[in-house]
Amino acid sequence: MTIPLSGIKDILSFKYQSIAAELTMQINELFQRIEPFELLQKSKDNSKIREMIAHFNKVSLWVQSEIVKQDQLSKRAKVLQHVIKVALVRSL
Repeated sequence: MTIPLSGIKDILSFKYQSIAAELTMQINELFQRIEPFELLQKSKDNSKIREMIAHFNKVSLWVQSEIVKQDQLSKRAKVLQHVIKVALVRSL
C-alpha cells in the first residue's frame, strides 16, 4: 500500500505499522540505488545521497506539520504518540 505523505489528511487514520512499513520501503528503495563506494566518498555532489537526504527532510517536515497543524493540545499529543510508535517500529 503506497501512502503519499502529502495526501494524508489525518495521520491517525492510518495504522502506525502501515506508515512505518511504507517509510521503510521508500527508504530502502532509495538506499538500494546507492553503490557501496558512493557511501565512502565525501563528496556532497552525489545525487543519490542528496535524494535520500531530501527524503529525510521531507519526512521530517511532514511529521512537524502533522503535529503543529492540530489545534488542540490533546490531539497534538496523540499525533506525537503515533509518530513515536512509527519510529519505534522502524527501529526494530
